[in-house]
Amino acid sequence: MWMEVSVENWQDFLQQVEVFQKRDWIFRGQSNADWSLQTSFYREMKKAELIGKPLGNYRKYEKSLYNEFLTSAHLYSTLQPKEPEGDWVEIQIEYTEYKLEIMSIMQHHGAPTRLLDWTFSPYIATFFALDGASDHRFCVYALNQAYIQKKNKKRFRQKEFVADALGPGLRKPEPFVVPYEPYYKNERLRKQLGLFIVPHPLEMTVDEIFAEYGIVDGVDPETGEEVAIKFVFDTSLQMQCWSKLMLMGVTHESIYPGLDGFCRSLKLDLLESPRKRLSLL
Repeated sequence: MWMEVSVENWQDFLQQVEVFQKRDWIFRGQSNADWSLQTSFYREMKKAELIGKPLGNYRKYEKSLYNEFLTSAHLYSTLQPKEPEGDWVEIQIEYTEYKLEIMSIMQHHGAPTRLLDWTFSPYIATFFALDGASDHRFCVYALNQAYIQKKNKKRFRQKEFVADALGPGLRKPEPFVVPYEPYYKNERLRKQLGLFIVPHPLEMTVDEIFAEYGIVDGVDPETGEEVAIKFVFDTSLQMQCWSKLMLMGVTHESIYPGLDGFCRSLKLDLLESPRKRLSLL
């Protein structure tokens, strides 16, 4: 699926990502280049299976978590989109958008969901790749989301294919991914220029689903269009990349709101000499 590109240095990475059309491409950073693309829900289900719990139908467990959130979230927050009213057949698109809005809130606060975080910024993606990287190669995924949407229109004639996958309908489309940008954004999502990839079905990794699109080494074999690139950074580039991102103002303080961002940013002070305050004295 992915065209793997080894990054020589920061300038090399800049030259390659600056040609991507804005908003046509989206990015995701991972601190270990050997990890596959998996949602938090998929990972938690696999963990449960590893310790001996036979889970069976993943959708049943997703629905259980979703309903638990709906019935109890009001105890902790007033933020909850209004559920659309009407017959499912008539409001299925509106209801699907509502359900994804709820999942985005769950994802933001740490619940396992089928949503996978991406960003419109390759530099923010690099930040997330670095934050947590240690002695492993880290990577940034670049996905032509405009191509994916165009491909989905060809694969699924009816626009309700996402509703079929998430709703109570009997039709279950073949595997797909679809980009999703919430209507109601939180501060963190705004700062991170964030959006999500929504995969179907739950039992497959995102990498396995991407393979269904017939992309070979990152390219559509019919049109030659570049679709999926995986930029792999050697561990030795960590300091160089941190230094460049800090000069660009891409730090924990710019990524995370409030005191959380400031406190997280303090660990970057360990990469620099102890600060001497500027003083007139």
